Amino acid sequence: MADADPIEPLTTNISELRIHQHQGDLVILRFENLARKNDSTWKTRAKAVPGTGTEGIKLIDSKRYSFRQLYSTLLPLASQQVNRLAELLVPADLRRDPILQLKLLSELQDEIDYNLDKIRDNAYVAIVESSPAALSSDGVIREQESFRLFLLEDIENEFLDLLGSTFRHASELIRMLGLSAEVSISNIGITRENVLEYTNRLDFKIMSLQHSLSHTDLDNSDHVIAHIDSAHHRTLLLIQDELAIPARLPSLPQIDPRFQVAKLVIPITKLSKLFFLKLLRREMDIRYPRPLPTGAYPETAVLHELPSMAVHQLQMILISLTDSYLPEGQAGHLSLRALGDNLCLGAYALKTCFRRYLVAVNCFLDTRGGMATQKTWFRTWDTLITLAIHNLVDAVELFRQDQ
Repeated sequence: MADADPIEPLTTNISELRIHQHQGDLVILRFENLARKNDSTWKTRAKAVPGTGTEGIKLIDSKRYSFRQLYSTLLPLASQQVNRLAELLVPADLRRDPILQLKLLSELQDEIDYNLDKIRDNAYVAIVESSPAALSSDGVIREQESFRLFLLEDIENEFLDLLGSTFRHASELIRMLGLSAEVSISNIGITRENVLEYTNRLDFKIMSLQHSLSHTDLDNSDHVIAHIDSAHHRTLLLIQDELAIPARLPSLPQIDPRFQVAKLVIPITKLSKLFFLKLLRREMDIRYPRPLPTGAYPETAVLHELPSMAVHQLQMILISLTDSYLPEGQAGHLSLRALGDNLCLGAYALKTCFRRYLVAVNCFLDTRGGMATQKTWFRTWDTLITLAIHNLVDAVELFRQDQ
């Protein structure tokens, strides 16, 4: 409902008017307290997040419970609450039924306050775990975690600042509507459009943070699989582009080594996806207390870095293939020799990554009975991925010899 809707006058009954204004003052006071709360130094107020040290970890699961809570639960809830706030700040509705509308606003404020406390606390814990001292020694992982740290700090730098401004504008709107015993202190009239400008910006900021944070969580199986799927489909597109050439040059796909190599990347991406899908199965839900005892299962120390390393190597293989199709002389173009070097490095790095992951998987499987079938599956899978990688390397070596 827009501001242009007919606005009925407030009651002329003095006692009713005072009740309305008292409720309005309470809502305004709560908005101002929320604004001040979010202006304060929130990092020092953060409390430990319940359960982060005890619920255990899975073979592939976020090591940052607080981090996953942010993008999967808390930020989406904040988006719903911001949109609900905008719905309740319709002047015509506030004037027409102030008792109900102010009551609904008060209830929403409680929900917002509770959720913001959880956002601040979880963001603080996630920042501590992503601090420079905690960053991985691997360059690729370190770059991902640095970006994650930037996003987390943006919650404090912009998101909470926008919240404070939104709450202050909401307070001033309620004053302007006469729902407060206080006189409006604004020199210019505040309209719902002014408040909507902030709620819309907030909603966009929340969605942006949620999307970006989720895509940096590469120890989340769903996101690992999504990244592998993306690499797989892009490789298929390369092959489809090559298959469109025979109408003009029928012999080219058969002699172009890049075409043959791209076909050999397909089994690798399929097997990689199969590996992570296997880890999602119920029988693989193997848990240990967190944190792991000092010195126990040292092979698992890098367990949560390996998925993103595997995704990175697959992406590097695809990028190398794509760059080799750029015209000679164009920035980024890869010669066939350089392509061969990159593909061999990427393939061997991927093989090493999965070997390390299999060692960690076996450590977990050895602690449970009745897992012989699972161990057989992983041995078979290891044989298949090794063959697929060796086939790729052999094809690369053939065209490298001709250069």
